[in-house]
Order: sequence, then structure tokens, then C-alpha cells
Amino acid sequence: MTVPDLLRAFDRVIAVDVGLFRAADGKHGRPTPCREWNVRQLLCHLVFINERYAIVAEREATPPFEQPTYPDVGAAFATWSARAREAFRQPGFLGEVMPTPIGEQSGSVVVQHVLNELVAHSWDLARGLGEPTDLVPDLAEAALRSWKVAFAEFGEPPRTPSVIDTVKPVPANASAADRLAAWLGREV
Repeated sequence: MTVPDLLRAFDRVIAVDVGLFRAADGKHGRPTPCREWNVRQLLCHLVFINERYAIVAEREATPPFEQPTYPDVGAAFATWSARAREAFRQPGFLGEVMPTPIGEQSGSVVVQHVLNELVAHSWDLARGLGEPTDLVPDLAEAALRSWKVAFAEFGEPPRTPSVIDTVKPVPANASAADRLAAWLGREV
């Protein structure tokens, strides 16, 4: 774990994303650093992350593996992020081990994974929208450490332009979010 208060961190990232969803109004067709997704598709991915892991945390159904297209992506984000928040806050959840799309993991690893995804893709969304990318610097730094540990422990996926490209250079004064993005193969 790289974040001491995972649930507070989750709330902080969701708050950032709510602002980015508002900024995305009328800009859904713009490209993003995720080469295969425009802004709308990336918004759907942020919803999907919350939906998938809310369902994992609720332990009542099989989480989806295919990312849907949500007709009202903003409403879907509000619904699924609230559900994820509630599920993550269940007594004992953070210490419980359960089957997940990333293998048998504790609830704390699940929430850290969600944070890693949301922080990385928040940078992608901000960049695609032309918004500032220096988002939640402490969480971006923690996500970078966590991604590195995960790749070291579970194996680094093949680095390809369509998923996680090769590590890109960053200036010495780059923000934590820019360093994370560059490590995940984004041009900063």
C-alpha cells in the first residue's frame, strides 16, 4: 500500500474527476493520450473502473469484463462512484481477501488499484480536455510507486502504444502526475 488513508484518497480522486466530468461537457469527441479512446470513451472507462470494483466489493455478482457505453456518463459516474465508496467502507472490507479481476486480493489492494487507475486516467482526461494535469500530487506519487511495485510483483505487461507504451522522458521539474503519465508511456 502506498496511501495511508485509502478511503479518503478515493474521495479526493472522485472529487477531481467530478470536476473533469463537468469540464468534458461538449468535448466528448476530443482525442486523449489513450490512443484508442476519445474523451467520451475515457469517461466511460472511469465509470467502468468504479462499476467493476464496486461489484467486486459488494460480492453479490460477477463484475463485468467488457466496458459498456453509458448513455448518461455523468450520471453513471455519480452512481457507480457512490456505490464503490459505500462498498469500500463496509466494515472489514479493506482486510478481507476476495477474488477480483486482478486475482485474489485484499480490499485494500482493490482500493489502491482503483486509485492507481483513476489517478492515471484523470491525467489522461485532463490532458485531452486541455485542463491542468498536476492533479492530487501526493496521490500521483503514491500511484507511481504502486504501479512500479505491481509490475515488479506481477510482471510488467508488454509495453505497446495502444495500452502502456514505453517509459517516456520527463523534465527534471515534472510534476508527480506528469512523471506517472510518462512512466505509463504518455508524452508529457
